[in-house]
Amino acid sequence: MNRGEQMCGKCACFRPHDTYKYLAVCVATDKLMVKKPWTGGCAAFEEVSYEDLRKALLTRGWLYCVSCDKPLFTVEELAEHLEHELGSDVFCDVAAREEAPPAS
Repeated sequence: MNRGEQMCGKCACFRPHDTYKYLAVCVATDKLMVKKPWTGGCAAFEEVSYEDLRKALLTRGWLYCVSCDKPLFTVEELAEHLEHELGSDVFCDVAAREEAPPAS
């Protein structure tokens, strides 16, 4: 990634899908994004700050690291993943739950 290039995974409007790693939604444009890495020149881009992520973590109890496909539960874990694509929230849909195989 070039310096200064907008990366959706670093935007306050970015919401990764809770089940499918290759899907995300932009809440500013209400567009579904289907491929990684999510980069581009979006007019709605608003870089999420460390403080915003920390507040979201402390409020919700977790954040999601899209790059590592794992939840983060502590401020220390957040510090280790700052260069990654992080979701302060995720989006989910009913169809994904219906497609998932049941646990035995």
